[in-house]
Amino acid sequence: MFENVFESIDPDKNVVAMLYGEHRYPLVDYFTMVEFVGSEGSTGTWTPVPGETPELKQIHAAKLLGYYPVPTHTDDPTDRRAFMAFAFPTAQWEDPNIPMLLTAINGNIGGVVKLIDLWLPQSWVKAFKGPKFGVEGVRKLLNVKERPLTLAMLKPKIGMTPKESAEQCYQAALGGIDIIKDDEMTGDLPRSRLEDRLSAVMDALDKANSQTGEKTLYTVNVTDETYRIPERAERVVEAGANAMMVNFTAGWSGLRAIAENEKVKVPVLFHPDGASGFFPPYSAGMSEWVFGKLSRIAGADFTIIPTPWGKFSFPGAVVFPEYSYRAGQINNAPLYHIKRTWVLPGGGMNPGLVPATVEEFGPDVVIGGGGAVAGHPLGATAGAKAMRQAVDATMAGIPLDEYAKDKPELRAAIAAWGIFKRPRQILFKGGAGAESK
Repeated sequence: MFENVFESIDPDKNVVAMLYGEHRYPLVDYFTMVEFVGSEGSTGTWTPVPGETPELKQIHAAKLLGYYPVPTHTDDPTDRRAFMAFAFPTAQWEDPNIPMLLTAINGNIGGVVKLIDLWLPQSWVKAFKGPKFGVEGVRKLLNVKERPLTLAMLKPKIGMTPKESAEQCYQAALGGIDIIKDDEMTGDLPRSRLEDRLSAVMDALDKANSQTGEKTLYTVNVTDETYRIPERAERVVEAGANAMMVNFTAGWSGLRAIAENEKVKVPVLFHPDGASGFFPPYSAGMSEWVFGKLSRIAGADFTIIPTPWGKFSFPGAVVFPEYSYRAGQINNAPLYHIKRTWVLPGGGMNPGLVPATVEEFGPDVVIGGGGAVAGHPLGATAGAKAMRQAVDATMAGIPLDEYAKDKPELRAAIAAWGIFKRPRQILFKGGAGAESK
């Protein structure tokens, strides 16, 4: 398994994984850990066993393609770190699926190992359908050609009745919000039964849309035990849902179960609740871009990524905001037949963050606000208007404070939360230096 390089393998018959490992045991040979990582993810265990023949290993064993030590700049000789590239033969998976893929790559590994990136062959990805709508399909559905979309999140997160949820949706839709989503905490609750909430909200949106001439999607939360999710998704579509969401706690398989269901002909939003455990700062779990790539392949039309500038973010995002940007880029990059996925930078978003967000992610981004809409000083309709006004100003290249002079909604939002000034690094203009603009 060690005598290989990238040129040794058939790229269409292997998944290539980049892993980062740390080891602090007094080993003379660091390859002991490297061998363990590859062996545990394929054919081996802690000791040789009959049947693990060279022929079997050639077909199924993980193969080390690259090993890249990382200088530690410490005096501790046991502090060893390295990136490792492994090839995992697709012969392991007659029916490609994400759970077994991750079991092989980092689900069966002890120690401090982080999955950094995945290169997936077309032969493996072709088993997945990806998003039903994607960026272009959702634009067509909403008749929004160029600008970023806006989204409101129902707040309080839990406890509202269907009537109260519907009223907040009505107010936000009047303000021009494109999408309204259930909070991830709100599922099928005693105080807010799923069909009751859906019926009340859709009636409210019909009323608001008849007044505005626009269309608003409502992503009703269908998260449940995985085996019940497809039936629940079909049920809400029959009841009139025009979009839905599922939480990551139901897994990529829960997402795929509805995204590839032919009876579910609506966009699906994937909420990453619970995913923070995958993203410890540096040395365990998986990277944000692996998470995003798998979510896109599994069928997310929209996926939420934490903004590095909001109320909270994943570890390291403020120090390394490029983590967030790269997660956005991966959802828009060409990926065989898989449609592009909308990214929704979330977590404390408000109108003052819109220019920086559009600069970072481009116009194919969803600007989401929970507290910024429901908690706007002038009410939810004003909160929705302020978000749209910030988008319009940004698309027109007009500074927010200037655009807000005759717009009380945006002016009130700026007074409450300010305008974010994105830190900038100026390079190659008379020397390197940092400044804020």
